[in-house]
Amino acid sequence: MNELSALVDLLNKKNKLLMLASIITCILSVAFGIIPYFGVFGIVSEFLKDYSEPTVLFKYVIAITIAIILKHLLHGTSTKISHRVAYQTLGETRKKMFKKISSLPMGYVKTTASGEIKTMIMDHTEQLETFYAHNIPEVISGLVIPICMEIAVFNLNRRVGFITLIPVALFFISSAIMIVVQIRKIDDYNNSVADLNANTIEYTHGMKELKIFAADDATYDNFSKSIRNYSEMIIQWFKSCLGYVAFNHADLTANLVFLFPLGGLMFLNQGLTAASFIMFLFMGLAMLIPLEKIADNLDYIGVNASVAKKIVDLLNEEELPDTGVEKSLKGYDIKFDNVDFSYNQDSKILDNVTFTAKEKTVTALVGVSGSGKSTLASLIYRFWDVSQGQISMGGIPLKEMSLSQLMNSTSFVTQGNFLFKKTIRENIMLGNQGATEEEMIEASKSAVCHDFISKLPHGYDTIVDKETKLSGGEKQRITIARAILKKAPVVILDEATAYIDPDNEDLLQKALAKLSENKTVLVIAHRLSSIKNADSIIVLENGKVITQGTHEVLIQDCKAYQSMWDAFNQSDNWKMGGSAS
Repeated sequence: MNELSALVDLLNKKNKLLMLASIITCILSVAFGIIPYFGVFGIVSEFLKDYSEPTVLFKYVIAITIAIILKHLLHGTSTKISHRVAYQTLGETRKKMFKKISSLPMGYVKTTASGEIKTMIMDHTEQLETFYAHNIPEVISGLVIPICMEIAVFNLNRRVGFITLIPVALFFISSAIMIVVQIRKIDDYNNSVADLNANTIEYTHGMKELKIFAADDATYDNFSKSIRNYSEMIIQWFKSCLGYVAFNHADLTANLVFLFPLGGLMFLNQGLTAASFIMFLFMGLAMLIPLEKIADNLDYIGVNASVAKKIVDLLNEEELPDTGVEKSLKGYDIKFDNVDFSYNQDSKILDNVTFTAKEKTVTALVGVSGSGKSTLASLIYRFWDVSQGQISMGGIPLKEMSLSQLMNSTSFVTQGNFLFKKTIRENIMLGNQGATEEEMIEASKSAVCHDFISKLPHGYDTIVDKETKLSGGEKQRITIARAILKKAPVVILDEATAYIDPDNEDLLQKALAKLSENKTVLVIAHRLSSIKNADSIIVLENGKVITQGTHEVLIQDCKAYQSMWDAFNQSDNWKMGGSAS
């Protein structure tokens, strides 16, 4: 099955060899674990004789003792190796997943719930430890013991061998069916877990708003629904496996039901010696005890197989094509040529968009919400690739440039102000890790954030966390300092001042002005006053460019722009209790 083979696919060549060594060591452990049963058989046989040789009994005791010691030593070695393989595989798998996600279109991350990604990287991957570290040695030993003992019983007495084979065969048939049933349901289970995690994170992040607005029960419908779906899925899963679990436990205790009366009848008919009869009773019980370990691990095998399949599917996702070739650019004009884009085949987000943002000029994108402004900016960064048409920089199509060249040529400042839980210095230096301390401080001064950073208890060594009381405007200026330090010739500003209060707006505008000096700048803004002096303004409506020009031209000739400008002025002049007079 693909799900089971995925568990093997996650192991690298070295770990496959180590796992093989663990399995071989486990089998040897099992082999030594069988020896005591034959030792007991020998001792019982000696006692049933008219005269028992003490040296022979002593040899049996020594052999049993050595076998038990070697069994535990080899089992410990097998477990040690399997744990090493498990944690190495988990670490490598997480690294591969992080690397893979960084190579996927950014749209994948933006459209996939953070809870789902977290669940896959952390929770699902952690589940695999059980399989590699525990399931393999325990299941292998659980399989090898009854198989080896069954072979031994067949060699001693075929009729008894057939008797003991009945419950073993029934167990394997039932277990195989149960694994198939589990694998069929495991995708629904994993989806319900991911949905529950995503909704939990969403409602945790929105707890402040829920309390402020005194949310009623209806607000929690999605969360409640995800909990119900998860509960129903668990119940369905357990119900589907309950019959097989019950049968297996009954089957594993039923060996004496077959063996005792039939073996006893053979003994009475002199088909078995007393020693052999006792020996077969011991072996019949002993060969089924390891199968209980398999029964206990069956649930984990099905779950882990499905988890591994999802991880392998992620690792096989198509990456964003990267030529890896540095191109010689003829300037830094950004040109859209008949660009179409859609997230799916149902509807176009952008339709035949054509315009040029010229080098060292400011080009603004305006339009009502949903007109495609942010999507258009995201395409320049190749969060997605266009459906049709072409975007070029300096005369070179973006797809022909290496991703590293594209990233180094552009700075992207959004309305978000995400900072890592690192020092302020490290957050700013992300823009250019080869920059000097003096360059970093100069960028901070240009972004009008040096003064407030210097007043912090640890200055630039202050760690950004919940204890660091930075305002939204201060965080935004730190991100702008990072962009200034990058010194990229193309700057994209996506609603960079959307949520800034008036006290910070002037400082932020100064920082953005410094960032934009002698750059190709593409601006998206709802505050039309901030793009009034742009060299060119592109008006978007329903994903199409309806016109472009300067503010003076558009205010005269474009009704859509006139309407947006009037609406902006009304909102800008609005006061509590009515509009300004």
